Amino acid sequence: MKQGKGESLEPLITLWYDTYFALFGEGSEELASVAAAATINNILADREKQKKVEDALRLVREHAEPSTSDDERGSGHN
Repeated sequence: MKQGKGESLEPLITLWYDTYFALFGEGSEELASVAAAATINNILADREKQKKVEDALRLVREHAEPSTSDDERGSGHN
């Protein structure tokens, strides 16, 4: 996954690692590391999915034809 300029995953990695390490306790360094990586991977995947949905919706809006009623088209009936 791409990161924007100036973005660093280090604070996020530290936050999740510390959280899982506190939850699992002493001797859980490897488990806390794997859990942190999995959590961050899920966050990034969700963020990428959301971006793709937003891009698709933007394209649909850009290419949608404006709706025109009979009155606006001038149906010729008065």
